[in-house]
Amino acid sequence: MKKILFLLTMLMASGVFAATNEFTGLTVTNSLGDIYSNLTFARAEPDGLMFNCPSGMLKAKWEKLPDWCKEKYEGAGLERGKKDLEAARAAQAFQRTLQTAQAEATRELAESERRVRMERAKTQEQVAMAGIWLIKGRIIQRTKDGLLISSDGGDTTTYRYIHDSIQDPTHTTRVVASQGSRVYDGACLLTDYHLEAALVDGQEVCVSAQFAGQYSYTTITGAKSTVRQFKALY
Repeated sequence: MKKILFLLTMLMASGVFAATNEFTGLTVTNSLGDIYSNLTFARAEPDGLMFNCPSGMLKAKWEKLPDWCKEKYEGAGLERGKKDLEAARAAQAFQRTLQTAQAEATRELAESERRVRMERAKTQEQVAMAGIWLIKGRIIQRTKDGLLISSDGGDTTTYRYIHDSIQDPTHTTRVVASQGSRVYDGACLLTDYHLEAALVDGQEVCVSAQFAGQYSYTTITGAKSTVRQFKALY
């Protein structure tokens, strides 16, 4: 029994030795005329075999190899090529997915920053526009949302001059006689004005109002326009 096991072991070892030495004596010449020997099989590829050699890795095309090499290894080479192609496609698909995710993250970040800027600008506008304003000017157009008005701008505060020096009776100082309101300068929409129904385009209005945000509309030329909106106080 021991003798049989020994013989089987020797046969298996000789088979492995033969398999690992099937390229013994094989030489390959590259395009520069360099001759390589002492080659050790590395892997099969679709167009040839890869070998380990003393100087590194060497690839030999099928036409440079004995026929038996192609007969034995071409199938494995084609299978490897198929797997490499599938791996390359999977890598490309992953790269596309990654690029899409990065683009979406960039878009979301840009949108978030845009919203922050808009909210900051809105807050700044609300602070700047706080308080009572006077809408004083001509009606451009009556709309379903209110009166579109071209307000004149300025201030309705009145002043008077007083003599403030005993030494120089002619010297005067300007002081506020009657505190007025800021007059909005530019086109705006006036809402909740109790006399609106009786007014027509071109009439003058003068009414105290509070800032109420922005209003967008389409002009007669089809363009989009945005103006500030005010709510009448009476």
